[in-house]
Amino acid sequence: MKTIYLYIDDSGTLNRNAPQQDFVYAGYAFIGLEEKNIASRKYHNKIKQLRKMSGRHDELKAANISKQSKYKLFKVMQAFHSFSVHVDVGSVYSSILSDKKSIHRYKDYVVKRVIKSEISCLIDEEFINDQEDLKLIVHLDEQATATGWLL
Repeated sequence: MKTIYLYIDDSGTLNRNAPQQDFVYAGYAFIGLEEKNIASRKYHNKIKQLRKMSGRHDELKAANISKQSKYKLFKVMQAFHSFSVHVDVGSVYSSILSDKKSIHRYKDYVVKRVIKSEISCLIDEEFINDQEDLKLIVHLDEQATATGWLL
């Protein structure tokens, strides 16, 4: 049985009144513990290097680091399986955006779709076999969930 580690984070605001009308989930998929550990080691070493060069100790976010630093992080992670999904907030039904729990359920739906899509890509690219059992470990950064679909 293979273990797939998925790390997912969001960017943007899923709200009709947000200044940006884009909402994105993006992340990385690692096939097995060894690949995950290699990526983690490379990424954290590069982060330490960038912090030392900049004299910063806070979390390095894409919005507040230089293009050169973004490129260096991109190069470190380029060898691994990345994925993303974009939501045009303007095309989401108003009934979803008007209720906080509906927004959470919609986000859950989008995450489910991006996970299914990434697993399909890994199968299509023959990194995993569709006949093999998989164990999925999903790390989703600060995601609230909601239950109780209203029909």
